[in-house]
Amino acid sequence: MLEEYPEAFIHNHPRGTQHMVDPTQIKAAAYQVFGDGINQYGDIRGVPSEKLVDSVDGEVLDYDGFTLQVFWTPGHSSHSNTYYEPDHKVLFVGDAAGHNPKTIGIPLPTSPPPFNPVKAIESVNRLIKLDPEIICISHFGYHHDAVGWLNNYCEQVDRWSKIALEGIDEGLDLRGLYGKLNMEDPEVKAAVGESEEAKSTVYGSLVGFYQYAKFVRKNQ
Repeated sequence: MLEEYPEAFIHNHPRGTQHMVDPTQIKAAAYQVFGDGINQYGDIRGVPSEKLVDSVDGEVLDYDGFTLQVFWTPGHSSHSNTYYEPDHKVLFVGDAAGHNPKTIGIPLPTSPPPFNPVKAIESVNRLIKLDPEIICISHFGYHHDAVGWLNNYCEQVDRWSKIALEGIDEGLDLRGLYGKLNMEDPEVKAAVGESEEAKSTVYGSLVGFYQYAKFVRKNQ
């Protein structure tokens, strides 16, 4: 994008600056989840630090009368920004409120390690108070009934977190946790069916829950 629009800048959370300049850690983490699938994204390279502008939680960006409110929304990642356009009540959440993979057709939590479900719910509850009408997510598209989406996401994160903790207590590995989720979340089971691609998507969405549950039990 910067090569196409050299006058532009990147507005990002200050904790993400190092990854924008040097994406080595991000690439390594993505490889753990997606394997060789990350090659679909092409050449992932950093950008010059002078093209980065740090965000501030609660700031308002004014572009000749078009405003965006900025909210830090940790959970999916520690450096997640959400942008709210108040005139039309549109919320741009990135991955902070799940994703809607076309292979499944229902919203799913996104939990790449180090995912934190407690902070994720706190962040989304903060967004609910804005009473948005349209939510725009990275994967994929825009959706009406934004508050309904956000509430559903919180319910899913809470449900999956409990299932993950129970799975750790039962000594399950990640594959076993996937089987438990299939039994205890009928919406996911019905949506996935026999699709191997859909199964892989849900499996990947569980990784962060699994690791967070192990962290919680280890530190109790």
